[in-house]
Amino acid sequence: MTPVQYYPFGFVAGCIWADDSTWKVQFLDLSKASEGIVSRDECFGYLELPKGVSLQQAVDMADYGHPAGEEWAHQIAIASRRRFDLRDGRLIDPLA
Repeated sequence: MTPVQYYPFGFVAGCIWADDSTWKVQFLDLSKASEGIVSRDECFGYLELPKGVSLQQAVDMADYGHPAGEEWAHQIAIASRRRFDLRDGRLIDPLA
């Protein structure tokens, strides 16, 4: 079996306007790149990378596509940074 040469998608991380303290992850649709069309999507929401972790280190696609017929074969894991209030364990919404 030939190893995968490319996927029709990718990921990008960078700062968002007015919030350059952390890098956020976004999805890239590369399925129409040969036509000059590349689109970016915030489908993961406001997903911060942990400090000191590169995008390559954060995205785990070890199970992606194997086996192709299984629903979970379309899942990936992304390491992320989340904030919580220690008084009650509440997740802090970074956009609030």
